[in-house]
Amino acid sequence: MTKEDVARALQCSVRNIEKLIQSGGMPGPGRVAGRSFWHPNIFYEWLDAVLRQTAMSSIDASESAREKTSDDISSRPKVSRTNKPTNAIDCMQTRQANKLNFN
Repeated sequence: MTKEDVARALQCSVRNIEKLIQSGGMPGPGRVAGRSFWHPNIFYEWLDAVLRQTAMSSIDASESAREKTSDDISSRPKVSRTNKPTNAIDCMQTRQANKLNFN
């Protein structure tokens, strides 16, 4: 997979992918003939781990909120719309949390 393929899969820019690699937030690509590539299995294993971590965090937050009050709408985990994510992982985690919290 090229940087463009990875960016398309994460719905972000190539520059965000570069920042994510530099920050250590995702595994770096291998190089073949001077070009950067990810093996699809390695990329999707990393993505699976990140999404599972996000989902587990949302589940834990949701369970602890339910323990505080039963069926009270105010106990629902809040998603901040004022703090913009600063990197691709934060963007992806925010998107996934929004999907999990509002479905």
